[in-house]
Amino acid sequence: MDDSTREIERVRMAQGLNREKVSDVEVQLLIDTAKRLGLDPIMRQVWYQARADKSGTKKAQVLATIDGLRVVAERSGEYEGQTAPQWCGEDGVWREVWTAKIAMLVAARVGVYRKGFREPMYAVARVAAYSSGQGQWEKNGDNMTSKCAEALALRKAFPQLLSGIYTGDEMEHDRPEAVIDAAPTRSRAELLADTLAELETAADLKRLIAKRRRDLAAEPQSEAGPLLAACMTRLGIPADAQAATMDLIWSGIVADGAP
Repeated sequence: MDDSTREIERVRMAQGLNREKVSDVEVQLLIDTAKRLGLDPIMRQVWYQARADKSGTKKAQVLATIDGLRVVAERSGEYEGQTAPQWCGEDGVWREVWTAKIAMLVAARVGVYRKGFREPMYAVARVAAYSSGQGQWEKNGDNMTSKCAEALALRKAFPQLLSGIYTGDEMEHDRPEAVIDAAPTRSRAELLADTLAELETAADLKRLIAKRRRDLAAEPQSEAGPLLAACMTRLGIPADAQAATMDLIWSGIVADGAP
């Protein structure tokens, strides 16, 4: 396996990208975009998402976190911070703190300072333009709106660096007919690691492998190996015996787990 293929496999596993739905070319698009921005797809500062429009046409999209946009701006050497977010209702009065008792939230604004600018670059995000009315938008609409305003302001202040890069928060309102591969809330590795707490006996390890063998068989041994090693350590298998045990486990996974 060459370095390029290994990198694709690592990103695919970290982001839970299904081989049947997301090609290597699409994963490479994510990797190339991440490198251009100087962000880490393994740490999920950027992620891949494909959507199907009304005609069924697949549209690929690379999204970033708001923290990722801040990193890019700060790395430019010209980012000098931002204003505190402000919110307003239908009365148009900007407030630095928002509560549901004030009025119906209409918009948020944030200004970004860039070296050489006379004033902060402000951007206004309207709730109606971004809110999905569900999830965090329903529970925490003021924070979500301010993050959208900040993303807008960062793109306006640093267009050469951030043009065309949107956050997941900004895309919540755009719910097309199907989301083919959204950013997973937890990676496959995290799901497997969570089961460590349930391991008490060798029977538990056998049950775990039987449950996960298809997932494990699809991953490079270098990635799945440390997780299985953690399982063996928890079960008290001596370190000097783990290598041989690993070989037996892995040979069984590949033989039984391959589709």
